[in-house]
Amino acid sequence: MRAGIGAFSDLQAPRLDEAALLATLRAMPAQPTSAHQLLGHLRYHAAPNAKDRGTDAAASAALDAALAPLLPSEEAWFDQRHALLAIARATGSGAMLGRLRHVVAQRYEADGAFDRDDALVLGMAARVGALRDDAWYACLVAPVLSKTCVAPTAARTAPSQALTIALGHAIEDVPTPEAVAALRQALATVRHAGLHKKLARHQKPAERALALRPEVALRLLDAGLAPKQARALLTQFFEGAFLRPFALPYGEWRARLLADKVVAEFAHTLVWRAGVAFMLGADDQPVDAHGQPLDIEIGVPVTLWHPLDAEETEREAWRARIVHGQLRQPVRQVFREFYQPADGNLFAGYQLATVPLLGLARREGWKIDDGCLVRRFGEWDTELCLTDRVYPGCDGVVGSGALVLRRGAAPVALAESPPQVVSEACRAVDLLVSVATVALDTEDDSRDRLRRVEMLAQMLEKQIAAGTVAIEGFHVQVAGARVGIRTGRVLRDGTPVELALPDTGRRLGAVPWLPYDEALLERVVRSVGVLLDGGQSAGA
Repeated sequence: MRAGIGAFSDLQAPRLDEAALLATLRAMPAQPTSAHQLLGHLRYHAAPNAKDRGTDAAASAALDAALAPLLPSEEAWFDQRHALLAIARATGSGAMLGRLRHVVAQRYEADGAFDRDDALVLGMAARVGALRDDAWYACLVAPVLSKTCVAPTAARTAPSQALTIALGHAIEDVPTPEAVAALRQALATVRHAGLHKKLARHQKPAERALALRPEVALRLLDAGLAPKQARALLTQFFEGAFLRPFALPYGEWRARLLADKVVAEFAHTLVWRAGVAFMLGADDQPVDAHGQPLDIEIGVPVTLWHPLDAEETEREAWRARIVHGQLRQPVRQVFREFYQPADGNLFAGYQLATVPLLGLARREGWKIDDGCLVRRFGEWDTELCLTDRVYPGCDGVVGSGALVLRRGAAPVALAESPPQVVSEACRAVDLLVSVATVALDTEDDSRDRLRRVEMLAQMLEKQIAAGTVAIEGFHVQVAGARVGIRTGRVLRDGTPVELALPDTGRRLGAVPWLPYDEALLERVVRSVGVLLDGGQSAGA
C-alpha cells in the first residue's frame, strides 16, 4: 500500500511551466534563501527544452530579476555551488551561470574546487562512463582533468588533488583512448611536483590496459593525437594484441590502418594473418614472405601474426625478409621469443638479485603479492613464485619457483591454457630471470648471447659464405681481428683496437632493423663493417 501511495503521489506532483515558475518566485519573500532550500522549490519546475532556452530574451530577463533577490549572498556561493549550478541549469539562467563560474574561478586556493566526497562520487562516475564507453565521458575527461590538476594562475597548486588522483586511478583501471590522451596532456602541464609523480604512476599501466581493450583502443586512431603520442600508444596496442588478438574484416582493416600516415607505418612493417600470412608490399597490396602477391577477400578476418602459429620454415622466411629489407618493426614480432607449455618449468631454481628484479618488475607491470610476483595478462594472472618474501627496496638474493597461471582464483595447468597466453607469460618471466639471475655470466648459460650469435650469423650470411667473416664461439673473426660478442671489444693479436665508428648523429642505440634493441649488438655490427672496409683505429 505504501508503494502505491508513493507512486500515486509522484504522479500527482505538479509541474511548473515558465509562467508558473515566474509567478512562484515573485510570490516568495524577497530575501536571501539557502540554495538548497530554493532548489527544493524548483524541483517541480519543468525545464524548457534546450532548443527553446534563451530564445525569449524578455522572459529570461524577468526570470533572472525574480530570482536575484532570493539567491544567497555571494560569500556563500562557493560552498553552495553544486545546488546553485542545479538551479541555473533548471531555470536556464545564463546570467546566474556566468556569475557562478566567476565565483568559482576566484577560488585559487589549493584543493578548494572539490572535497574528498566530491572526488569519490566523480571518480565512480568516471569509471562507469569509461566502462560503458559513454560519449559524455570521452568529451569531458580531458577538460575536467586539466582543470583539476593545474591552477588557473601561475601557482604550483592544484584546484583538487583528490579528484585528480581519483581520475588517475579510473584511467588506469578502465582506460579509453581519450582518457589516456588526457592523462598524457595532464602530465605535460601539471606544475605540482608531488601530483605529477602520482599521475605518472598511472601512465604506463593505463596504456598497457588500453591495449587489452581492442574494441575501444582502435578509436585512438581518431583521437587526434600528435604523431609521437600516437606511435607510443600504437606500440602498446600492438604489443597487447599478441596476448588478446583483435580481428577486422580485410576491407575494414585496410580502411582503418591505411587511412592515417602514422598507423600505415605500423601496418607496412608488421606481418598479418588472413588465412595466410602476409605483409603489405610497396603498392599496398598483400604479399607473402617471398614477395609473391596474394589475393585476400574483403570479408576475411585479419589478425596480427604470432610466430607461435607458424612453422619454422615460415618463421625463417619472414625473418629473412625483415633482415634483407632492413625493416624496422615497431614491436618485436618475427624475432619474437615464443614458448610452449613445457617451457614453464625452465624458470625455477634460479638465484635472483632482488634490486634489479624488483626494479624491472615494477617497470614491466608486475606487483608483489604474498611471496609472488603477479602480472595481469587480460583475463589471466601470471604468478612467479619466490622462495622468500620480497618488498620494495629490499636488497639480497631470492630463489625463483614455479610459474603459475590463474583465471580467477583457481590455477590452470599450462597445457590447458591458451597457447599465446602461455607464450607471452613465459616471455615476460624469462625477461625477469635473464636480467636478475646472479652470475649469469658464463658462455654455457647465456641464452641471450646465443641469440646474438644466431642473429649475427644470419645478418653476416654473405660475408661468412665469402670467407671474409667467421663466427667462433662468442667472437667474430674479421680482417685479422676479433670482435667480442659479449663486450663489443675489438682485439688484434691480443691488443685492443679502438675503431673510429661512423657517427650517425645520435646516441648509440639499436640500428632500425636489428631485432634486439641493444647498443652492444649494434656496436658489434658497426665494428665488423669498419674492419671489412679497412678502417683505421681512432688514434690513427
